[in-house]
Amino acid sequence: MEDAHLTIRMTSAQRSVPLASFMTVANNTLGILTDLVLKLAEEDRVSVKWRIEQASLNSPLAVTLVGATDPNGLTVRDRAVELYLNGMIALEREAEMPDYFNELSLKKARAIVSVMGSDVTQIGFSSNGTLAEPTRHLAANVDSLLRPVEEYASIQGTLERISIHETDEFVVWDIFTGRPVKCRFAHSDLEQAKEAFGQTVIVYGLAKYSRAGRPETIQVEKIVVRPKPEERVRFSDVEGIDITSGEDPAEYIGRMRDSD
Repeated sequence: MEDAHLTIRMTSAQRSVPLASFMTVANNTLGILTDLVLKLAEEDRVSVKWRIEQASLNSPLAVTLVGATDPNGLTVRDRAVELYLNGMIALEREAEMPDYFNELSLKKARAIVSVMGSDVTQIGFSSNGTLAEPTRHLAANVDSLLRPVEEYASIQGTLERISIHETDEFVVWDIFTGRPVKCRFAHSDLEQAKEAFGQTVIVYGLAKYSRAGRPETIQVEKIVVRPKPEERVRFSDVEGIDITSGEDPAEYIGRMRDSD
């Protein structure tokens, strides 16, 4: 069993790095690595256990993590470390979503650099000659990526959990994302919202989307309740249009030809 290494270096203006700052960096780093392993493994059961191989506690603090796994997980583990470093480098450089990162990964990356200040002046990650040194510029790029996009849209799903505390809003579970969307509505629409409670609705209005493309909130302008399955009109229930006034169609067509 071989081991992959990832070294975390943190520099402080003081003699040592605060424990809370190190824990924030370490926990969020492991969180991103774990998410990457899960995405890369897909259906395969791959487990990577990270442990501290060596550490230097004085500033600069240097902690080397080792990822241990079985032979089937070696490629996934090594690729996860590579993607982590490349992702941190990319986020420092520009506001573009790195490969295999998602919205949660972005928030964890931002949390890592949140410790930078008077106590922590520099953070670095390295493995096999690749070095990532994120700064607060990374946080600015993440903020840009996470900034909601507004556009008129419709949200379809089940209307649940109505609240009039401070803001009049209900929740619709989006059928496409499987996630709840907060729907803010005018108080005059409260009765309509109550009547639609528990039913499938289509809500129209100005929606705010995350950069990942998921609707987060919508300012409701119109609520349409979709008919229940038993109320929907079936094709077999629709009577045809009688253009022959009850006459046999073949005879009707023959008579029309003769009249020409």
